[in-house]
Amino acid sequence: MPSAAIRALERVPGVFVGTGCNGSGIAMSAGYGRVLAELASGQRPYIDIEQYRPERDALADPANSMFRKACAMSRAAKR
Repeated sequence: MPSAAIRALERVPGVFVGTGCNGSGIAMSAGYGRVLAELASGQRPYIDIEQYRPERDALADPANSMFRKACAMSRAAKR
């Protein structure tokens, strides 16, 4: 799952956010820019941006034992 978040701010009409690109920011900046431009102009983005919704991380329960185990396994694999 990407770390980036792309979305229109519902509470502030006309404001769009693209953030959290990390190291892939330069490589993916044209795509993020295109999606933000499409959102700002009222067009449907050329890609499905569901995976980039900011609240997606709220679906994970950090107290869940399976989630914690998956995180530990991921950290261990990076060594």
